[in-house]
Amino acid sequence: MQRYRPRVKQKKIAGKWLMVNGYRLMGITRKQLSLILRAAAGLLLLALLIAWIGIDSLKDTLTAFHPLYYGAALALLGLHFLFQSLILRTLLVGKGILVRARHVFRLTLISNFFGMFLPGGIGPDMVLCYNVVRSTEKKEVAFSAIIFSRISVLFLMALTAFGVSFHPLAARAEIQWLTGLVVLSFLAYWFVMANRNTLALARRLLDFLNRHRLTSVLYKVYFALSDYGRDRRSVLQIAPFLIGSALIKIVTDYVIALSLGFDIPLLYFFVFIPLITIISALPLTFAGLGVREGSFVGLFALAGVPAEQAIAVSLVSFTLVIIIAAIGAVLYVLHGATLVTQAPDTASRSSALH
Repeated sequence: MQRYRPRVKQKKIAGKWLMVNGYRLMGITRKQLSLILRAAAGLLLLALLIAWIGIDSLKDTLTAFHPLYYGAALALLGLHFLFQSLILRTLLVGKGILVRARHVFRLTLISNFFGMFLPGGIGPDMVLCYNVVRSTEKKEVAFSAIIFSRISVLFLMALTAFGVSFHPLAARAEIQWLTGLVVLSFLAYWFVMANRNTLALARRLLDFLNRHRLTSVLYKVYFALSDYGRDRRSVLQIAPFLIGSALIKIVTDYVIALSLGFDIPLLYFFVFIPLITIISALPLTFAGLGVREGSFVGLFALAGVPAEQAIAVSLVSFTLVIIIAAIGAVLYVLHGATLVTQAPDTASRSSALH
């Protein structure tokens, strides 16, 4: 006997199939569709901002461009990436992954090139994680070092923004609440990672999940991260580089404003750039395009900065990132993206031979 199937149900199934798999009929994968939508969203948001401000007003902001300040900003951005690479190298060496500083710096620039084609400001970190992890056997340690480095710099920037927000020039309740919430979220992270009680609870939970082979990677990464958080020696070693990296990133955008002839107080950059950096890290659009410009306009408007000046600083800042990415592309062609690591026993034998 033939089984009866209602036509209504067939229509629902067909409609669901078209919703889930219809994009395949166009010859693209789900991942490609996601990337296309993110790129379109970023360009659309940027176009709407420029249309709202006016292209003529934006052109007028570029009339006082000073190349000397622009070159200084480019040098500062390069120094920022150098400090980032020194932080990562110090953390890796502290866990027995021996690598040269220049190799980490080169890979940092290369990762910024490939990160330009990934969503949000975390794109370079994703590429860096991939290349560092595949170059060592201590994969969870290397992965955790990159995450710990990134979070530490962002936390220091957020803490700076919160402290400066109480200055009379920037004392606004909404700014203090916003920076305070960001700092509290980072403090909650550190508490979860370093507190013994939360570690014991996390260990029980992850032990249970690990028995079912669901989160073996998460298990290793979590405790590698908590180990970094409780390693005071490593934190003290990277502290100067953390402070330098955070301050240089803030000052770089201020120098860009000077290159455009804008008289925006440095204090505002110490409050807003950390927030803009954190918001731009969200994987919403390619390289944070559109999201970063919208954050510049929205936050600097709280200080009375004209929208055309804010978006001009953001766009010129993005050109610096493009130049750094171009340098990374050249280094990739010349050297590739493999990080050469060396085990401690191998390093000691080679030094003994020489």
